Amino acid sequence: MKQRGVFEKATGSGIWWIRYADQFGRIHREKTGTKNLAIAAYQKRKTEVREGRLFPEKMKQRTASFPQVAQDFLNYSKRFKRSYGHDVGRMETLFRLWRDCLLIDLSPGRIERDLSVCAEQEGWRPATYNRYRALVSALFSLAIRNGKATANPVRGTKHRIENNTRVRYLTDEEEARLLECVHTRYPDRGAEILVALHSGMRRSEQYVTRDCPDGGLKWEHIDFRSGIITIPRSKHGESRHIPINSALKKTLLGLKASSRSAYVFPVNPPDEWFPAALDNVGIRDFSWHCLRHTFASRLVMAGVDLRTVQELLGHKSIVTTMRYAHLTPRHQAEAVERLVGSTSTSTSTDPNKDPHTELVEVA
Repeated sequence: MKQRGVFEKATGSGIWWIRYADQFGRIHREKTGTKNLAIAAYQKRKTEVREGRLFPEKMKQRTASFPQVAQDFLNYSKRFKRSYGHDVGRMETLFRLWRDCLLIDLSPGRIERDLSVCAEQEGWRPATYNRYRALVSALFSLAIRNGKATANPVRGTKHRIENNTRVRYLTDEEEARLLECVHTRYPDRGAEILVALHSGMRRSEQYVTRDCPDGGLKWEHIDFRSGIITIPRSKHGESRHIPINSALKKTLLGLKASSRSAYVFPVNPPDEWFPAALDNVGIRDFSWHCLRHTFASRLVMAGVDLRTVQELLGHKSIVTTMRYAHLTPRHQAEAVERLVGSTSTSTSTDPNKDPHTELVEVA
């Protein structure tokens, strides 16, 4: 049945428009997206005209559909974000939720409710939920910059608490067992673990992956003379630099001697052999990303300050790096010990000192 004021500009295109007259008799045409969106937009416009609430200068902001701004964001992500592949995958879920939705209809309550239903149905952990929430927030932020939204409703939703208190890293004994197994069963893959342990690179920085096809460490990124690996485009879009220690240099030079590729690791990511090796030596609750945790944890336990660790890992915020702060008990103890003998108060260890003696200011 033909809907008044709703039309498909080119038959079979799947792109629908609406046509209506405002309270002043002026004719307006607006592109909306799907037919369902067009019907909803037309009905909303007619109601606004009838109630005198239609303001033409704000129409662009009020009629933007979710698919439109979602595509805007994906175009932006493809140009500027290493995580474009992740954004595409997550956006598929959001499309299923809000394909026929106008942006103005996405209230904080609806966003939180719909994401919560997905989280329950698909078994999302709090971290996964927060990543979807962050994606929707970024989408609205871009829409505001583009004049297609006036506010970000995600700010009215709750961030879920993530359990980052436990950092899984390899012990020396676990590392020895793992490397022995890999050298025996997968003799050509041990160097990949060593590079991860001594550089702290993300998986997408070390390999070309499905989610980050423009990733992967290349020989041109490695300057053996200066001892620096340059990651040209890290997770957040910026470049970062990783110093090459002696163990990492030895490993990389060994790989370069037999390399015939522009990539240091022209192989598939370790999705199959690495979990198999972990199972073989009985290392549980561990993933490839935990090698990066191991790199960071060992730095902190060796006394490297958290700000330097943040820079080496490429964390955008020191808050992310603070998850490793609990690994510095020795330094915390040393800091507290400095109180001893440093004051004339009751913290002094002088047995002949009266703890109740008042301090006298000397002119």
